[in-house]
Amino acid sequence: MRVIASCLMLFLSFAGSVAAADLDVVTVAAPAINCRFDTDCKITVSDTTAVISTTNMKGQGFLQSRTWPVGQPGTPGVKLFAYLYRIDLTQWLGHEGPSGQLPQTSSVIPCVTELRLPFGLVAPLDYDGNGDKDQVFIITQGGLGSVKPTAVTQTGNQITFKFLPPVCGSLTPGKGQTTFFFGLASTQPPQTVAAQVINDIAPPLTVKARAPKVP
Repeated sequence: MRVIASCLMLFLSFAGSVAAADLDVVTVAAPAINCRFDTDCKITVSDTTAVISTTNMKGQGFLQSRTWPVGQPGTPGVKLFAYLYRIDLTQWLGHEGPSGQLPQTSSVIPCVTELRLPFGLVAPLDYDGNGDKDQVFIITQGGLGSVKPTAVTQTGNQITFKFLPPVCGSLTPGKGQTTFFFGLASTQPPQTVAAQVINDIAPPLTVKARAPKVP
């Protein structure tokens, strides 16, 4: 019994010691990023979206998952699958205080601070052409968005994208924020997974996303 207890304590101690690893992040431009996976630099994308909403807020946002065809021979991303994500809160509405005439500090506006999803092993790739392999790319030119992840970490199979400042909705329809597309690569094809959207007005929201199959 003492041996079993000692082994259990050792296992728990090891599991608790697994630390989050920071992933290397670079910014890129579209459509140049396409050339890392396609010889013609033209990508036919596959998109899915999942609603982000709560019962105490009007409107809704969404998480967009985008996958690209497997990288073509002759490209840096040969045999790799690209996975891109975007959080759009342009239509997720907050509300003012009861009178509608209270100061802005009394307003409640929904914001997302983190996105967490199971991803597995990230395939490193030189996204920006400087000779160094990176793990995450953010398309800050030539595409949608105004907010980017400020840190990306991985603990086991889970990857966490952190936003500080957060990406937020608005009091006016169409005036909320959207992130840039941010992405990673994997050797594994896509599957549907459960992602968590961490926000400041409700418990974590579970939404569907697309991510690599974990071997």
